[in-house]
Amino acid sequence: WSVREGGHSTWDERLAELVAYQHEHGNTLVPKKYPQNPSLGYWVNEQRFQYQRFVNGKSSTMNKKRQERLNSISFKWSVRESPREFSEWMKLLEDY
Repeated sequence: WSVREGGHSTWDERLAELVAYQHEHGNTLVPKKYPQNPSLGYWVNEQRFQYQRFVNGKSSTMNKKRQERLNSISFKWSVRESPREFSEWMKLLEDY
């Protein structure tokens, strides 16, 4: 976990921490409140927030290069499950 002068990690350093997390856990779904590295949890959440601003044309720290770098490690831009189709809900209900 490296820190530059002033106590702030750079974007690249956080990305390296995310890659290490991915190697250990098999995904990029760092919890927002991640006790082992709270700053990483915040950073991952912030990337998702900045991405939404970026795609909506708002002022953002996200850019195409950062987006591509996160895409290259199969970063999940959304942690919400996609909505189920009506037929899936009916099947679940029938199975119940």
